[in-house]
Amino acid sequence: MKINFFNSIRSRGFNNSIIFSVIVLFVCSFFARCITGSRPILCKYKSEYYSFFFASSIKNKGLLKQDLQLIANNNFHKLDYDFVIWPVFSNDPYELNLSHAWTKPFTIIEKDGLKKNLYFGSNDVGRDIFSGCIYGLQNGMILSLFAIFISLLFGFIPTVILSYLHSIDRKYSLISWIFIFLAALVFAYTLAFILEFKTISAPALIYCVCIILLLNFLAFRYRNKGRNLNFTFDRFILYFLILFQSIPLLIYFLVLSQIIIKPNIIMIGFMIGILYAPIIMKYTRYFTWNRSQENFIQSKIALGFSDSNILRTCIIPNVLKDLFPILAFGICNIVLLEASLRFLGLGMAIEEISLGAFLHQSRSFPQAWWLIIFPGLCIYFITYTFYRIGEILSQDLNLQSMNSIEN
Repeated sequence: MKINFFNSIRSRGFNNSIIFSVIVLFVCSFFARCITGSRPILCKYKSEYYSFFFASSIKNKGLLKQDLQLIANNNFHKLDYDFVIWPVFSNDPYELNLSHAWTKPFTIIEKDGLKKNLYFGSNDVGRDIFSGCIYGLQNGMILSLFAIFISLLFGFIPTVILSYLHSIDRKYSLISWIFIFLAALVFAYTLAFILEFKTISAPALIYCVCIILLLNFLAFRYRNKGRNLNFTFDRFILYFLILFQSIPLLIYFLVLSQIIIKPNIIMIGFMIGILYAPIIMKYTRYFTWNRSQENFIQSKIALGFSDSNILRTCIIPNVLKDLFPILAFGICNIVLLEASLRFLGLGMAIEEISLGAFLHQSRSFPQAWWLIIFPGLCIYFITYTFYRIGEILSQDLNLQSMNSIEN
């Protein structure tokens, strides 16, 4: 029997408008360079192939790079290609054109012999707002999804394990506590390195995350080796959440934005993910306690199933399913937070494209209504889509819980 994927999605409450919105966000997030840009997606120049689908510049020293500087004056359209695939629109969001600053929407301009239509107008330095909104959607989705991933990494994984072990009154060995302490030291060292040197490379950040995950795995693996110690780590999590949430999230970000001079998307996503992790911890703790008290979990414990088996097959999948609405709402909050920070002139560097940056630029020229309307609609589009996804998932979970109670 062939299963229709879209029919199964609609049966869960997702109507055509939500499905269409998700598809548009997916296309803008992964295929922004195919939609608009001044560089070819794929080309063959003098028997050499080049692709700019992921890269924005030429990595190797080939004939294209040489002729682009000597003949074409860094204009890709002036070269003769053996084979070339261009984006749908030729507007480049990073191209500066000071002679056409504050241009109104749907104005046709000519530069280097090419005519371009500024569908959404331009900003103070002549950058195209239409292509900027496409790339702004891409950067907003990348930042929010990466921040959610970091918050899950540091908030969900340790909390669900420790809350479950505490709910069934498990004790931890001394070796396990040593690994947990070492993981905390690596995490503190990573933050101290960022605060001291104002930046960190992506490979170094990945290494630190892998080391923290490895130490947490070893702590769980050797939790029963040696002398057991009783420590109410769950109560420590609760006190930490109370202390953390007593200070507004914006205050933390203002302090970190002053320390880190030129943060990129990855750095901002990491900072937001760390600051959003306590919120994930709060809900994870609540959902883990509820799942741990269910009858079939208690039956598995009584039958002698291992903690790793119960966590892997029952607790973590069900708690993660309970968290899906929270994650959808979290993406909305992260997008609004990043836009608010850029509107205040904080966050990513000036050269990075952001929807909030366009709103910030509109303050210097209030008559440029297009700098408010179009980026604002894009922000609304993202937040409304994920808000509706979170609302539908929340209703679906409530319906499932009511059915389980009735049965």
